[in-house]
Amino acid sequence: MELMEVIRTRRTIRQFQSRPIPRAELEAVLEAACWAPSGFNRQNWRFIVLAGEEKRRLLAEARIGFIERLGEAQPRLAPSLAALTQAFFEYAEPAPVIIAIYSDVPLSRDVEAGLSVAAAIQNLLLAAHERGLGACWNTRGLYVADAINRFLNVPEDWDLIALIPLGYPAESPEPLPRLGERVFWRGLPPA
Repeated sequence: MELMEVIRTRRTIRQFQSRPIPRAELEAVLEAACWAPSGFNRQNWRFIVLAGEEKRRLLAEARIGFIERLGEAQPRLAPSLAALTQAFFEYAEPAPVIIAIYSDVPLSRDVEAGLSVAAAIQNLLLAAHERGLGACWNTRGLYVADAINRFLNVPEDWDLIALIPLGYPAESPEPLPRLGERVFWRGLPPA
């Protein structure tokens, strides 16, 4: 596919086939992610790829963390947090792979660190789509990052940025409309 076709046809996928992803495909997607630009060329992204029993254990730990967090939530927030959490588990559990994506530069020390990781995530999503894979950029795990970090045994100064369920799509969503008036021109001659 041409680059613009990949960009225009990529969709958020929340329904996955159970078919496993060959390791070579995962490596190609992660290599593309690692070619993203980063502030000061720090390349501060870190990827933890989980499949099989490790993926199931991660989701079990996240579920326990979510239940604890719901108990702490203000009553007015609990229903929406519960609904978002349930939706996450409904599409993450069938995915063959989940990639936990971190910044090894704490966001509290440098806000640009998160932007660099976001660029890597975008590369990952586009490369996955180009290879026939689907993914969903998910930040639901940020609510329970402590539980996930303990399970994955990551260094204390790593910040969880996203959990990406990845697999072969079992759906083909229509594109959502693009919003108008997002580009403003100044100082250029009219087209």
